Amino acid sequence: MRAAVPLLGLLLLPAGLEGQEAASGPRWMVQVVGPAVIVHGDLRLEAGGGRFLLESADSMWWPLQSLDTAGTRLGFAAGGWQFAGERAGDVAEGIVTDTDGRVQRWRAQRLQPGAIRWPVRPRIAVRQLLFGSPATQAGFADPWLAARPSTATLQAEYAAATAALGWSVPPPGGVAAHATALSLGVDPAGRVAARALLARIGAGPAGTAEFRRLFVGSTGTLRLDLHDVAWDNAQRRLPALRANPGLVAPALRALGLLPDGGGDDPIRLVHAGWQAWVQAQRDPAGMTELLARIPDAPSTAALHALLDGYDEGRGWWTAAVRWLVTAPWLEVPGGRQSPATLLAAFWGGDIGPLPVLRPTAFGSPQAVPVLGATHLAPWLLESRNVIASEWLTTRTAAVEALTAWRAFDTNEALDVVLWDGQRAVVTAPAAVTRTRYGAFLEAEDAIRIEPGMMPLFAVATVVHEWLHILVERARLAGDAPHGLRRAAWGVQLLEADPWLGEGIAEWGTDAVLAPARPMTPLFVVLEAGKRIGLAEALPDDPHVLGHALVRALAARLEDPIAARDLLVRHLHDPAAVARVAGLDGPIGTTISRPATLAILPEYVFTVDDGVADAPVRRLHLSVRPEDDR
Repeated sequence: MRAAVPLLGLLLLPAGLEGQEAASGPRWMVQVVGPAVIVHGDLRLEAGGGRFLLESADSMWWPLQSLDTAGTRLGFAAGGWQFAGERAGDVAEGIVTDTDGRVQRWRAQRLQPGAIRWPVRPRIAVRQLLFGSPATQAGFADPWLAARPSTATLQAEYAAATAALGWSVPPPGGVAAHATALSLGVDPAGRVAARALLARIGAGPAGTAEFRRLFVGSTGTLRLDLHDVAWDNAQRRLPALRANPGLVAPALRALGLLPDGGGDDPIRLVHAGWQAWVQAQRDPAGMTELLARIPDAPSTAALHALLDGYDEGRGWWTAAVRWLVTAPWLEVPGGRQSPATLLAAFWGGDIGPLPVLRPTAFGSPQAVPVLGATHLAPWLLESRNVIASEWLTTRTAAVEALTAWRAFDTNEALDVVLWDGQRAVVTAPAAVTRTRYGAFLEAEDAIRIEPGMMPLFAVATVVHEWLHILVERARLAGDAPHGLRRAAWGVQLLEADPWLGEGIAEWGTDAVLAPARPMTPLFVVLEAGKRIGLAEALPDDPHVLGHALVRALAARLEDPIAARDLLVRHLHDPAAVARVAGLDGPIGTTISRPATLAILPEYVFTVDDGVADAPVRRLHLSVRPEDDR
């Protein structure tokens, strides 16, 4: 039970009714004050009577008996408890006799209509969740592998895109470094090409006041990326840095981020400043300690200004990327479209708003999708008291419950053997979150992305990650989701095959942006270069092999929508995809992969303002996937 809290100190928030409004009568928040604890209750006065719920007996509502509301009186009987009291405005108090004959004080306050308040806390269960894969090897049918586009074809496409920009193909072994330099804005030719593309956008119908606010600096020059904005911010804070950008170089050398003489190269200096910011984001206390040891005070002050400039510039970067994804600047057959509109056309339905962009200092061109909790909530959340059934219908309940659930942690992992001999790790939600770049079922759909990427070059990355989210949302939608199985013991998430999961996002990004290819060969150079560069080191990387497999599938079906839908249905089962597409056969080559099977036990707890209380963790030992129901 909860500790004593002054009744009048409880916050009553007027808001949308959210399923709580008792249209037929008022709601009252009740406290029964005992010698050591306070028991909370929920009183609903309704036409012809009412009902009452006690936190200590919350499985069902008690109907009101002997209701007395004459004059200033408020009295009733419920569940064997006898309440007698007087009202004064929106407050009532009196005495109550419980089923054991004990007499205690009670007091109540009438809730404002629409107040979001739950006098009796909802008790909910988050069902046991089995996820991951026990597989240690993966394999794809030989006919499917044979249908992939050849390396020569992929390299020719890359060469054609680089030629369209007037560039030469990087030497063998240099494609990956070139793609990274392009993305991070440290390739001189890439900056020239990006500036020309932004100027083209600004000269057309998309060159609105919003475009100019974002991309045109105070001196009239185009702002290409976070580095431009961060340095401008820093120089505004510290004018000496504008006159002498190299002022920051000694501090960067002291941190080991800039070689001797590197301050003479503007791009190298900018890159080192960004690396310092990434380091500061990852370890703020450590960076503060390092800076305090640097004897060159003017240079340290300059670096402080630069780090603050990067912090200040993150909001600009997010707004710039959002504009480039949602504004109609791409020249395509029939007019101008936004990347988001092209994605909606490819998806063939409502894709919703752009997921939240979360600038995250990865230190390299990376991004990860984060799936919102509400997509899985219908299968995970169960009410365990009568008030929870009502609470779970409200708009924010799923997010509140799963946010509280994600905080449960453990200091150890338990290795268990399942009924069929498969091994799984029993862990906790917070432990899973710590080990995943994409976190684990956060409050809303989001994309974590490195803001050091040039906004223009982040467009394809955002489309890629948005596709991941759309695919997973589709796999969890409907009464019979493709991405999970329900059982008496809980829920099994059917994890997407890593190669097919990355493949649909890689191939889908190319398909989405294909109509704008004549205008944006930069996107082709970046995306194809990334895959070719990965293939030079890891030919079986999911982005590389997955892209080739899905491209072969789409060619075989001769219908991109059919390929997309087939993958959504069977993304966890490459053999089923191959069988439906007529690409099945023997598997002559296998690829090693780590086993990832894990179990999150069932958690039962009460929720109060987003905080979990009285948690009980239960491990259901009978874990049989064929128990689907």
